[in-house]
Amino acid sequence: MPELRATASRGQAGFTFGSNQRSYRRREGHLKRRKLMMQTDAELPDEQKPHRKPRTEEQKAKARECQRRWKERNPDYCRQWRLENREKYLAGRRAWRQKHPETTRKQRRRWKERHPEQIRLEKSKWEARRRADPVRHQAFLQRCRERYHRNGEVMRAQHRARWARQSSKATARRSPEEIFGEISKAVPSMLPRHVRDEIISSMCLAVLEGDLLIKNIKAEVRKYLTDHDRGNDYHRTLSLDETMPGGKATWIERITGEDLPW
Repeated sequence: MPELRATASRGQAGFTFGSNQRSYRRREGHLKRRKLMMQTDAELPDEQKPHRKPRTEEQKAKARECQRRWKERNPDYCRQWRLENREKYLAGRRAWRQKHPETTRKQRRRWKERHPEQIRLEKSKWEARRRADPVRHQAFLQRCRERYHRNGEVMRAQHRARWARQSSKATARRSPEEIFGEISKAVPSMLPRHVRDEIISSMCLAVLEGDLLIKNIKAEVRKYLTDHDRGNDYHRTLSLDETMPGGKATWIERITGEDLPW
């Protein structure tokens, strides 16, 4: 039974729970809300889905910094969790790569650019193992063939996508003027000159890196237009309580009587 204490305010007497009981209830409510937020929306009924507000860039940066500091204080926690839940961890990584194929390709490309020595070392080790044990190498090739036959459609689709990217990159290097003309025709001419030039440049770079195929230029224009608008805060709803770029003042502090419609 929690301890009760008498309180009097404005001439009225009453009883309230002790501070320990209030702290316990606040803690229980916080844990309940946190549990709901950690669950996926698919696991929750519609009436229990947490309605989260979109976070600003400052809030995202603050969250990333808090996560980084936590990992520094607990360096072995994540490693131990991955060892104890390896199947769950690998399944989550596979699902993330399937959901974000373009980001996965970019990350792999950046890693290869940053670690050329490690790649050469791994290739030399693989060649040494192949020469030292040819029987094991043949067994490995047989397993690869069996996996290819089991997942023939998926493997062929991956090969076709890789060949298409390589062909698109080779065409862009061989005749860049032709690619520039195709992109220039696809980008709307009604846009301002500087906006149009930035979108054309980003699309040309994507073609050279293999992220954009030549046959998909017209279909992917809208995506690059949207990315440009989001990067420059065009057509975005701003909160009046949000901090202005480059300062601590909010947007509502800059509103005057002339800005009001009434």
